[in-house]
Amino acid sequence: MTPLMTTQDTTPAAGAGVIVSALPAWDAPTPGGPWTPAVDSLTDAELTARIGQVEQQIRQARMEQLRLIAEADRRRLHAVQGARSTQAWLKSLLNIDGQDATTRVRIATATAPAVGDDAGPGTTAEPTTAALPVTGEALAEGVISLEHARVISRCLTRLPEHTQHRAAEIERLLVENACRQCPRDLAKLADRIRYMIDADGAVADEQAQFESRELH
Repeated sequence: MTPLMTTQDTTPAAGAGVIVSALPAWDAPTPGGPWTPAVDSLTDAELTARIGQVEQQIRQARMEQLRLIAEADRRRLHAVQGARSTQAWLKSLLNIDGQDATTRVRIATATAPAVGDDAGPGTTAEPTTAALPVTGEALAEGVISLEHARVISRCLTRLPEHTQHRAAEIERLLVENACRQCPRDLAKLADRIRYMIDADGAVADEQAQFESRELH
């Protein structure tokens, strides 16, 4: 695979100063050359379909990157290369904002099956189920974006303790809606779900306290 980044300093502590050295070959044109096939030769229907196909490919490529990030985090590669965290290492490596790096690491680790810390490269340790398995599947299929996944992760991590047993159910519901809603609308739905499920839990807790007082 053609490397995307190269470092200017090869010392282990070098995290900053990465530069774009080459773009992967895929379907990209040569510098100054035309795209193949020429976009102006596409019909309206073909152009519309191609835009959607490229978006799906971008999302699937993002999921591949997330898997790599999860493995780098498992290996604590940031420590080997002198960075204080995987987020800081990724921010420097890809020259992206800290919030973007944090989101990628969070989603990467949540959608990857967990492996024991003592398992090194090439080991056959049994992985455990990912924290967000349905989200990971949708990302791999390219039917939702990283921003959708961020909304889903944010909702589930903010669920009250007494509602954690419904996390899988809520994840499936959010993923289903993410396939047809933009991230902003999905975030509104997530907030409503959290409010409703928390309100139900609060009512149940109040009823339990009342019944406990009656027994005494």
